[in-house]
Amino acid sequence: MKRPLVCLLAALALDSPASGQSTAFEVVSIKPAPQNKRELQQHLGTQIDPAMVDFGGVSLLMLLTRAYGLHSFQVVGEPELNTTRFNIVAKLPTGSSTAQVPEMLKTMLRERFRLEARQETRELGIYALTAPKGVPKIPLKPAGDDPAPGRGLPPGTMAQAADFINQYQYVLRLSRPVVDQTGVEADHIDLASFVQPLLDAAIAAQKDGADPMAVESAVLGAVQKFGLRLEPRKASMTALVITHIELTPTPE
Repeated sequence: MKRPLVCLLAALALDSPASGQSTAFEVVSIKPAPQNKRELQQHLGTQIDPAMVDFGGVSLLMLLTRAYGLHSFQVVGEPELNTTRFNIVAKLPTGSSTAQVPEMLKTMLRERFRLEARQETRELGIYALTAPKGVPKIPLKPAGDDPAPGRGLPPGTMAQAADFINQYQYVLRLSRPVVDQTGVEADHIDLASFVQPLLDAAIAAQKDGADPMAVESAVLGAVQKFGLRLEPRKASMTALVITHIELTPTPE
């Protein structure tokens, strides 16, 4: 049976690099991240420059979203994608640029994790993260208060805050993925301080024996305290469907 031309082109788009670009890291070290939380915190976060990339405590889900430019909820696969974590250090080829890192990540995922995937368009029920009263009361980190490379969570944007919520969906029990539609351009949000009250609300509700809907309601209330809202909407979006991936990387 012949595959439709559209499917063939979509499959090629997943793997085809731009002409003339180097699409593989020169050297890659992949090691399992520590299971101990304190040890994990000692090498956590992402550092990218024209010579090296350093991903500390990165999950396969995070690698996939960075490689394909997607939100975490747009990746369809096993739960282990979000719980299997690695410390990855890689050297970029001489003359390459940081703009080529996503293509290099795709190559690494195919070669070291045996990634097989396809893209398709799906209509998804989402929670739109909005700021109905204008500027929300979100926690910010002072300029220049970034953690040292590989130590702690760097500040982020509202889009990253929304995606951070999605990464904790298994605790927050939200029935829909979250998409930033606030229009807020802050780029120094304290992501940990933003998400922690949501986690606290969810955990407190679960201790009271509440059903998932009550837990979700508690999280929605915690979001409103920041001057934000989660509004149910529909959106047609690209999904990356993972058909195969190895949780243990192959040796170089």
